Amino acid sequence: MTLTELLVVFVLFAALLVAGAIALFPALKAWSSQMDRVQIQRSAQAGLEKALRQLRLANQFQNDARQAIRFRVLEGGVQRFYIIYLYSPNDPIFNNAFTATSYQLRQVSIASLGAVFPNPPSQYGTGTLLMQEVKSPSAALPTTRISVLAGNLVANMDLFLIVNPEAI
Repeated sequence: MTLTELLVVFVLFAALLVAGAIALFPALKAWSSQMDRVQIQRSAQAGLEKALRQLRLANQFQNDARQAIRFRVLEGGVQRFYIIYLYSPNDPIFNNAFTATSYQLRQVSIASLGAVFPNPPSQYGTGTLLMQEVKSPSAALPTTRISVLAGNLVANMDLFLIVNPEAI
């Protein structure tokens, strides 16, 4: 075999490797994107399970115009208040301006203060992290909504998670 033949074989082999890499790159990118989606979905499912365990025990709900669910649970003879709300470090206070693009879904537990639902300004940003990358309620559709419906009997959460560039 001559040097010219070896160079031709080497060039053809290199061309095949480059063509194979180019063909596999989109598949690897799609696989990586799908793995990210699966991870976010699993995280979301775990977060919702945490919230649902407490919501199932609730004996009173209160609607909150600030995209939150407030509820009360009787635990061992003690009333505990819980608030599930959207949090972003970009929003300095607990309000419904929703200037950030994504939020965290958090649940904070507040000791009983009687029969009145407490206001949580001092607890904003604290509590258990349930979910990350929740789409802002002020974003274009689909949008996130948290509310209590039907005479304080039904808690409703429509949550959309951001997976660039899609929403789940």
